Amino acid sequence: MNKVIVFCNNRMAIPALQTMAQNGVLEGIGIPETNHELEQECRYFFEKSTVSIRKLARKTLEEDTLNWLETTEASHIFLMTFPWKIPAQLLAAFPNNFLNFHYGLLPQMRGVDPIFESIRRKCSETGITIHIVTPEIDKGPILMTQKISLNKNTTHGVLCNQMANLNAQMSLQLIHLLRQSPVLEGQQQSEQDAAYYKRPGLNDVKINWQTMDSSSIDALTRACNPWNKGAYTSYGHWNFRILAVSDAGETSDTSSPGTISKGDDNTLLVHCIDNRKLHITIIHSDEGYFEGNKLFEFGIVPGSRLN
Repeated sequence: MNKVIVFCNNRMAIPALQTMAQNGVLEGIGIPETNHELEQECRYFFEKSTVSIRKLARKTLEEDTLNWLETTEASHIFLMTFPWKIPAQLLAAFPNNFLNFHYGLLPQMRGVDPIFESIRRKCSETGITIHIVTPEIDKGPILMTQKISLNKNTTHGVLCNQMANLNAQMSLQLIHLLRQSPVLEGQQQSEQDAAYYKRPGLNDVKINWQTMDSSSIDALTRACNPWNKGAYTSYGHWNFRILAVSDAGETSDTSSPGTISKGDDNTLLVHCIDNRKLHITIIHSDEGYFEGNKLFEFGIVPGSRLN
């Protein structure tokens, strides 16, 4: 094995890029041409290195990649948060040379944002799965998996940071494997355990007080924090988002789910379908970020309901 090129679209890849550069194995970085922020950040970090940074266009991805591989020492391309499907002709020309770092456990967590889904679905663990890229998304043979435990304090942002650090470790481990054997076959995925999740839509990030229990609402707010600035809810025609909640315990209150009450310490509480109350601690609206009890100053009164 010589060097590698990394295609990425998220700063979560930066610790791995830095680690590989420090170890002299990073040849170049490919970034979608629309991601100006990541491009600038990478140019800042690697301005004094020999690492080349190229902007990639979706329409010419195959041609540009072929040209790059013909003029480089790189033997493999690592995909880290890369959003585009690699053309089948390119995969056929370089079999087993495209390796994807998937930020979720495969095959049970295929899809666009396994970090969001793992938290929202209250999984006890997640992790990074490295697999060979094939024409079918997230279905290639698995080369390596490492797990991360999830708890009730894990947010999307916290997990992204954990993934980034683990990503750096695994990149060197993969390079070590490739040095021992440049052609890795991997283990085929079991379709029996497979599930695919699409990109989260509006209904996926909105709290439904009538159907979701308190733990599900808590999980959703953490899964949306900070990337979506919280989980959507509304009061009348006013929409805002909840970034953090805490359990306020069981209640004998028979109010409908979504009903607001005020705690003794002026906290804003919401009744849930499982007869528990949630303390709304942090919200985001067009006006800014606030503590939950700020909602009382915005005109929400005890006894009213969130939609």
